Amino acid sequence: MEDNKEIPFHLWGVIILSIVVPIATDYVLRSETPAVIFLLFFVPIVIFVFYFNIRKIVLWTSIVSIIHLAWGVYYQIVIGGSTFQNIYNHLGLTIVSFAFAILLGKLIKELKESEVRYRNVVENSPQLIIIHQNEKIIYANPTAVQLAGLKDGVDVIGKSIFDFIHPTNKDKAILRNQKILENERGDDFLEYTLVNAEGKPLYLELLGRQINYKGQAAIMVVGKDITVYKEYQKKIEFMAFHDTLTGLPNRFFLNRHLEYALADCQTSNQYLALLFIDLDRFKFINDTMGHQLGDHLLIQVSERLLNHIREDDIVSRQGGDEFIILLGDTDSVRAEEIAEQILNSFTAPFILFGEEIYITPSIGISMYPKDGMDANTLIKNADTAMYMAKRRGKNNFQFFIHENENRLVRRNTLEREFKKALNKREFILNYQPKVELKTGVIIGVEALLRWDHPELGPVPPLEFIPIAEETGMIVPLGNWVLKEALRQTKAWQKAGIEMKMAVNVSALQFENHSFIDFVKEMLSNNKLSPKYLILEITESVMQDIKHSAIIIEKLNHIGVQVAIDDFGTGYSSLSVLNKLPIDFLKIDKSFVSEIFNNSNTSSIVKTMIEMGKNLNFGLIAEGIENERQAEFLIQNGCHFGQGYFYSPPLPAEEMEELIKSQLSCGKIEKKGSAAFNLGEKDHEES
Repeated sequence: MEDNKEIPFHLWGVIILSIVVPIATDYVLRSETPAVIFLLFFVPIVIFVFYFNIRKIVLWTSIVSIIHLAWGVYYQIVIGGSTFQNIYNHLGLTIVSFAFAILLGKLIKELKESEVRYRNVVENSPQLIIIHQNEKIIYANPTAVQLAGLKDGVDVIGKSIFDFIHPTNKDKAILRNQKILENERGDDFLEYTLVNAEGKPLYLELLGRQINYKGQAAIMVVGKDITVYKEYQKKIEFMAFHDTLTGLPNRFFLNRHLEYALADCQTSNQYLALLFIDLDRFKFINDTMGHQLGDHLLIQVSERLLNHIREDDIVSRQGGDEFIILLGDTDSVRAEEIAEQILNSFTAPFILFGEEIYITPSIGISMYPKDGMDANTLIKNADTAMYMAKRRGKNNFQFFIHENENRLVRRNTLEREFKKALNKREFILNYQPKVELKTGVIIGVEALLRWDHPELGPVPPLEFIPIAEETGMIVPLGNWVLKEALRQTKAWQKAGIEMKMAVNVSALQFENHSFIDFVKEMLSNNKLSPKYLILEITESVMQDIKHSAIIIEKLNHIGVQVAIDDFGTGYSSLSVLNKLPIDFLKIDKSFVSEIFNNSNTSSIVKTMIEMGKNLNFGLIAEGIENERQAEFLIQNGCHFGQGYFYSPPLPAEEMEELIKSQLSCGKIEKKGSAAFNLGEKDHEES
């Protein structure tokens, strides 16, 4: 209770009258004294209780009591009626007044202390507390004022509670308000979005209860600020459904949204398209030029893709360098337009750290409902179409094409005939020379597998190799190739031709537990030195670097050399290659063919050659088709090469004649593309 509150002037008048009236009327403690005179005795005490602390109450009560006691005793003596009983009555009234003053004072003190405690709790509460009556705010604690973005509670009082509710939540708040006033207690916190004075949205959990305020119904609202939690929750949700590098939706977001989009299409008879986009040779750029540059490249790619979609469409990053665009309510014409726009946008270079970087996309397109009725099928078919675009030269788009009956029949026939082909000796080997670029001298050959079916005719490797892998026949087929190639090497040696033989080895064959023993056995059976054998492995075996390193080391111990085939198109990186005891790197023909078409590609080829020199690898360029390409490779220090500029793959007899002609004149005659004007399909060197 507060001390020394000043008693108003008019109350001092009441106190004086309460003392003077009983004295002036001579009716103190007489039987005929009206009861109101006795009550006047307590009026000053009550006033003191409300305005003073306990000490002041006792002091002023003593003064008043002494005045009344002194006057009462004096009055009794004057009238001659003073008795012990009269004095006792005076003393009794004084004691009662003291007791009354102390009791009432304590009650008032406890009441005020309780009020102070309650006010402290409310004022210092970290929770929002508001009382509103007839939709007008009549009280708001400092926390509420602060959340509202105001400096003082005066700025809140009198305003409508609904002025602070976000429009999207206003109907919910009004309905809740009505239910509370109808005595429907809400024991649960409801989430609301509020807007403060600065226009910033706040997320609050609020609980409303009906109370009485000055005799009328009011509502007290208690709430807690959950804005930080909601923002954290949004961040977590964003991270769960978005790519951390580009900020694009990820595959989980796409799958969920695609399900909703398909449901809408089914009810509204609309169409949609999926564009599956893969960046050509991104991994090699990423590995040779650094992951930081690769990350920035992906960010810029995502920005370009976003420039070609509508607000309701979605660009999603699936992972790595793969993106999917979902075009809702669209048809094949618009899907084709978007694909062409994307291809055109990639003709401009990407500027990264001051360098111009060129990269191209391969795009596969699937349409709903033609190419699939569910998300998984549409994505799978768009992916298949994308690989079709890559097989057709990359940097283009392809719609998904359903395998027709004839294609299925041919595939089934090839699968069935493949198992018989080995026994029927339908497979043959052709050989393509490898030359020293500076001199043109043949330094070795590569064995290339061909299948000449008696009824179907020549079957391209791109068609039968996947069948061999899927049917599990790739290992016995690879073993046959190695056996036949070493037999031919020995036959040439007997004819006076000593030539290194390069043999392609599949990943399954390379990882087979009996592979090393089989190589030893074949060399031994042909009485052939290991120095004449080069095994060419694809970059895919680099996925398990520890296991691959062990196998390569065993081959080195035997004396067999190892080359990485199709370098730049798969899984290798500089750090990996540096740990492997390999002898040669073969630059993939896709790089060689683009040397003069793309400045970025020529820079990459130079980088590969320089890297090979630094790591002491022999460099072999594949797919050389003209003199310009050969001169570029020679000028930049490439050691060896092969391609149609020198010779196509030849049967063993023709290869033997070519080698003998070189021995007679000193070097191979460069055939050039004019002499071997073959179609694109004939250039496949698988």
